[in-house]
Amino acid sequence: HLPLIGSRFFFVSALLLSLFIPIYPYFSTINPAKEVLSPDLMLRARVVDTIRSDWTSIFREMSGSRPAYLMVVFILQSIFHIKSVSFIMYSPILLFMLLVFSMYYFVRQSYGKNDLAVLSSFLLSSGANFLLGIYLYPLSNLLGLCLVFFSLGLLFSSLKREAVWTGYFSIALFFMVLFVHPWTFFQYCIVIIPFLFIKLKENSYSDYYRFLVKFLVSGLVLILPVFFLLSTNSIRPYLNLVTLSLFIDTFRAVNFVYAGALSNIVPWLLSAYYLSGQSDERDVSKFLRLLVFLTSILFLFLNPFDKSRALINLPLGYFAALGLSKLNLKLDSKNGLIFALFLLFQSIVF
Repeated sequence: HLPLIGSRFFFVSALLLSLFIPIYPYFSTINPAKEVLSPDLMLRARVVDTIRSDWTSIFREMSGSRPAYLMVVFILQSIFHIKSVSFIMYSPILLFMLLVFSMYYFVRQSYGKNDLAVLSSFLLSSGANFLLGIYLYPLSNLLGLCLVFFSLGLLFSSLKREAVWTGYFSIALFFMVLFVHPWTFFQYCIVIIPFLFIKLKENSYSDYYRFLVKFLVSGLVLILPVFFLLSTNSIRPYLNLVTLSLFIDTFRAVNFVYAGALSNIVPWLLSAYYLSGQSDERDVSKFLRLLVFLTSILFLFLNPFDKSRALINLPLGYFAALGLSKLNLKLDSKNGLIFALFLLFQSIVF
């Protein structure tokens, strides 16, 4: 039903939301006193001031765990020369647009359908990632997700053609995420490793998969010591024992941590609808279900804050788009159009 509305309309809407969402809380008609929206804005601005005065602090700030991200910040700040507070406030515009393009590329390369890629990008732009982006300004997390989605797009493009060098570049790009946002790297790393080993087992005589696995393993052996040498106290999630508080912690993670940015029930229902069905034989379907399975196991042991971290890193826009596509197969053209328009309206209002 997407062509009836126009895939271009959804994609342009996603880009417009990327521009509008970071700036509308500071419109004079909404916020005449220009009150700071985020409790973390000044903290992040101080980091920008520090690295601008001493570029070597990119290896010390944020526990030394995000030097690649801080290097990007230093370069952009050197180019634009704007106040650190303004830099943090308006950086989401660039990162949101990059995230929209990266989601589009990931879905387009992995699933091969342009309409699905556009819808995934729109549902991402009207979802929790953008709300969180203007509340806590997790710029390194947003950049890390961009790199992950571009990397996965390259990986699935490589798998289709068995293009070894594209696969190498995909994994090398993924390694960069470790120095941008370590949490995002490790969450996806525990999925990519078993996924490639499963593919190697299914194609045991393929040199392509053997080369990819060797490159991944040897790369991890090289970069992990460097990361732990640079970083201090960077990846230490507080683990909970599995207790009866699991439901309460989950409720808090969705409705209270991150100011309720994860509480929009519509994409969760669409995602659950997709995941409740039988998986097809596509590589991306196997990857996405493996991602959900392993994240679910990790989720059991995390505190509410880290539970929210794990949830925000999932490609919820992709899941919701797949769920909507599956649902539309059971609806006639008129009802499918009405539901798509409702989803459009509900997403933007939320």
